[in-house]
Amino acid sequence: MIPDLISELNEYQEYEILNKNIVDDGEGGQITAWIPGYSFMAAVTQDDTTEMLIAQAQGVKGNFSVITAKNTRLPYHTVFRRVSDNKTYRIVSQDEFAPPSTSTLDIRGNRAEEYVLPDE
Repeated sequence: MIPDLISELNEYQEYEILNKNIVDDGEGGQITAWIPGYSFMAAVTQDDTTEMLIAQAQGVKGNFSVITAKNTRLPYHTVFRRVSDNKTYRIVSQDEFAPPSTSTLDIRGNRAEEYVLPDE
C-alpha cells in the first residue's frame, strides 16, 4: 500500500471543480451549464486490483483513487475535471482514507468514477 501511495503522490496534476448551473433559456425551458470552480492538485489513478474488478462485477462504482491534500474536501458527488485533458470524474465516497488528525501526512483519499456531463 505505501509504495502505491508514494507513486500516486508523484503523479499530482491540476484539477478543477465543476459547478452545475441551471438557467432559464428564455423559451420556457432550461439550460444546464458546468461552470469551473476552484482548482486543486490531485493524483487520480485507476484501481485495477482483483478485488476492485470483482466489486465492479457486483455493481460497485468508484474504480479510481483520488489523493489530495488534507485540506481539499471533495464531498459525495462532487464533479471535477483534469485541466490537461478535460477528463471528468465524480466522487462516489466520503473520505475513504484520511490519516488521523495527529498525523503529519498531508493527504486525503476518495473514490471516484469516470463521469459524462449530462445535457439536461
